[in-house]
Amino acid sequence: MNMPARGMERQRNRRWAGLLVLLLLVGMLCLAGTLFFERLTGAGQARFVPVQLHSALAANYRIDFAPPRLPPVRPEIIWDAILDNEGIAISAARKAGLLDVFQLPVPFVASPVCQGRHVIEAGRDTWLDSASPATVYGRDTVLQLGRQGNQLKRILLYFPLDESLRGASIYRASLELRVAGGPGIDTPELRLANLAAPFNETATNWSNQPDPFLNYRSLPLVIAESHTWDVTDMAQAWLLDRYPNHGLMLEPQSAKDFTIFYYSREAGQQTGGGPNPANGVSPRLIIDCSGPTPEPEAVVAAP
Repeated sequence: MNMPARGMERQRNRRWAGLLVLLLLVGMLCLAGTLFFERLTGAGQARFVPVQLHSALAANYRIDFAPPRLPPVRPEIIWDAILDNEGIAISAARKAGLLDVFQLPVPFVASPVCQGRHVIEAGRDTWLDSASPATVYGRDTVLQLGRQGNQLKRILLYFPLDESLRGASIYRASLELRVAGGPGIDTPELRLANLAAPFNETATNWSNQPDPFLNYRSLPLVIAESHTWDVTDMAQAWLLDRYPNHGLMLEPQSAKDFTIFYYSREAGQQTGGGPNPANGVSPRLIIDCSGPTPEPEAVVAAP
């Protein structure tokens, strides 16, 4: 073979070798790209994805509560998820069994029944005077509320709530104090707050009184011979266990000087210390259940 022929053969061999190397590099790049894309997108083996059938299910019995409508269960999503996980076809009998489970009504806690009108007399009461911070007034037959300059007179009250009302939604609650004397002014505007800790009739004075915990609105109501305030928000919070019932504090909101005398629970007791309902002068918390209460609603998909 002459020299030119040998040169041409070597050139052809180099071209084939270069082409093989190029094909090998392209194959490696394609394989690497496929593996990277699969990891990036999560493609490949099917994975079980848990399905939350119901959400946002909570008991709420507020007067203005509007129950949310839950979406119906979609069995086809459940079948697809189980098929991806098990890798086998689902028999008709297995589908029917699962459907029976998923179509059970959504459970909810029934609101306690609240009916009629509940009158609760004070279990403890006292009044406090910033001008005499060490004096205890828990056994007085009158409670004083007022202001003289910067000196304040507060009232502390505790009402033992009926356990049968715990968790119930109420229509209205009002605080009623029977007037024993004073300047004859209308029902005063109050600062109303629940207490952060209990108080003791025979030991609590201005210096060691429990702190107010949370202020509430108190709308004055006009009733002859008594002063009454709407305390629905506070009583409802107690009944729903949003805050503990340690009692409440009354303090004058007005900047004017005045003093009003109210009968205490001691004034409404008999000589022997027992209650005297006929007297009717003790501080009272009146809970009215006569208004409408909301009904919880559960939505279940049709089979």
